[in-house]
Amino acid sequence: MRDSIAWAVAEVILLYVVLRWAAVPILERLPAGLGHVVGLLAALLLLPEYAVTVMTRRASGRPAPFAHAYGELVCAVAVGVYRVAGILISVLHTAAGRIGHRAALVGGIGVVVIIHAV
Repeated sequence: MRDSIAWAVAEVILLYVVLRWAAVPILERLPAGLGHVVGLLAALLLLPEYAVTVMTRRASGRPAPFAHAYGELVCAVAVGVYRVAGILISVLHTAAGRIGHRAALVGGIGVVVIIHAV
């Protein structure tokens, strides 16, 4: 029982520190990392299309008929994901910048209570 109470208090303190002081710097650096991840995933999704295009060009001299459409779709989805995530990160950054001591403490307690209730 004492261990679980001590652990819960440590979790509240950690969440308080994260919400109060670490959230804003993390959210400031997140878009750059997110851009790299989205770009990498888009490149990985384009690899099968590239392989099919290379094979069809060797066989028939022309690219596959769906190649450009698939590439445009993957790029459009990647740009859309990046834009939506950018808006969400911006909103979270603004909200995190407005968190005071009391809100950070109540938020930490709320998260710990919810986690331990489940």
